[in-house]
Amino acid sequence: PAGEKWVKNYITNLGINTSNIFGISPSVVIRNISNISNMTAGFDHVELCKKIINKYSNSHQSVLIIPHSVGNGKDLKTCDLALARKIYNELEEKENVFLLDDASLTYKQARAIIGKLSFYITSRYHSLASALKMKIPTISLSWHIKYEDIMKLYLDKFLIVDCRTKNITESLKLIDEFYEQRDWFCEEIMHKKQNEIENEIKCSIDMIVDDIKKVKL
Repeated sequence: PAGEKWVKNYITNLGINTSNIFGISPSVVIRNISNISNMTAGFDHVELCKKIINKYSNSHQSVLIIPHSVGNGKDLKTCDLALARKIYNELEEKENVFLLDDASLTYKQARAIIGKLSFYITSRYHSLASALKMKIPTISLSWHIKYEDIMKLYLDKFLIVDCRTKNITESLKLIDEFYEQRDWFCEEIMHKKQNEIENEIKCSIDMIVDDIKKVKL
């Protein structure tokens, strides 16, 4: 992540109190999935995000909408920033709700911002990876098994809200339960598992490097 001084200044300049920030990252991928009954894909993904924002924004907690896959800022089929702008503009109440409308951010800077969240709901895989790395209490809005796979590396108990099987009411109920009761989250265990993961990766890379060295050109 980018440096601590940079991220504190950046968030403060947005007008956000850094002490309690609820983050949410919508996804054009989920929005583009054809919706049928009892799902939170398609346009219901947008509605779910709006309801989450309305529920968790208050005088004690700001909500920051974080577009994580940024394109031209206009195409709702390919750009999370365009989707985030749509969601923000359609909110009836915007008090203590902020949009990260900045296409110039580097990945390190985006990760640093995620690291300042007190709670995070994301439907993007790479933002989920950043949140786990930064040890932030995180819920995933999911459309693919890969979300569950990475969560298993860090947590024994976690919440994956599958957009193909859960409707808005069910999703909000599950999110509320995990938001209120956080016995599933342990920063120390996540730190230990992160070290284990990095050691496994290092061993794999070392094996590849050793085999490359053995090749006679």
